[in-house]
Amino acid sequence: MSKPDIKTKNLKLIPTYLWSAECFACGTNNPCGLHMKFYYDGCKYLTSSLRLKEKFKGWDQLIHGGVISVIFDELMAWTIIYITKNIMLTKSITTNYYSKVVTNTKVEAFAWIEEIKSKEAILKSELYDDKDNLCAQASGVYAIFPLKLAKKLHLMSEESVIKFKNFFSACQ
Repeated sequence: MSKPDIKTKNLKLIPTYLWSAECFACGTNNPCGLHMKFYYDGCKYLTSSLRLKEKFKGWDQLIHGGVISVIFDELMAWTIIYITKNIMLTKSITTNYYSKVVTNTKVEAFAWIEEIKSKEAILKSELYDDKDNLCAQASGVYAIFPLKLAKKLHLMSEESVIKFKNFFSACQ
């Protein structure tokens, strides 16, 4: 497997901070968070690049595997949200680790929709280090909820529904 060839000049910033400023993974207001930013290539991939600080280590200088899984889950979640314009819930995620990720390493992750089946989607994701080595892969199954249904099922507060609508207005 090789790193996707994405033209950086074509990437569009996805303004996730408009919806979830406190989120551990992507929130800009979470002092303990990853502060992930997401970009869409206009075709297939959402991507995120970040430097994993020492505070995310498991032991010694290695990044905790759970943090890597969070990166995958967040990136795949935003991929399905952004591309389908629906709410989602993670049903399952499987992560395979291939090589270590050390602290203060810049990593880049990619996610894409593999398949959509009626009310759920299967997504894939890969994480590469700064030498373009594949460090880990993930696949996830996500339940898809149109906004009206998510609201009816109380998956979102009224405030979150408003933020979601503002988020998509800003994406236009």
